[in-house]
Amino acid sequence: MIPGSGPGAAARTGAAGPAAPAPIRYVASLEPVFSGPCDGFPILPGVSLLDYAWASADANLPVPGLHLQTVDRARFSGAAFPGDELSVELAWAQQGPDEWTCAVTVATPRGPASSARLRYGAEAAR
Repeated sequence: MIPGSGPGAAARTGAAGPAAPAPIRYVASLEPVFSGPCDGFPILPGVSLLDYAWASADANLPVPGLHLQTVDRARFSGAAFPGDELSVELAWAQQGPDEWTCAVTVATPRGPASSARLRYGAEAAR
């Protein structure tokens, strides 16, 4: 699911990119599918955090026409629960004429939940 599109998802309250480093904020999905392996203790899967990171980067490209090429690294350092406010911070760096990397951090009010390095290029990955 794309962040901001499902029930319980909030609209962005900030923009991030080279000129506006304010964090992007979401409310984590309340989908019942996230009930988790332990009854009564739902947790947001890491792939969902990566989806929030990817959607945030795609919505705040430093130059038009970039496409995700690969996820160079993804680390999950803390729990995110359905209904948590998520703060997504982006840091773009140009690596070549048509190549950029985006360092993404996703945090909850309790602290960092994940980080990733996304590689973007001018042509879509094949």
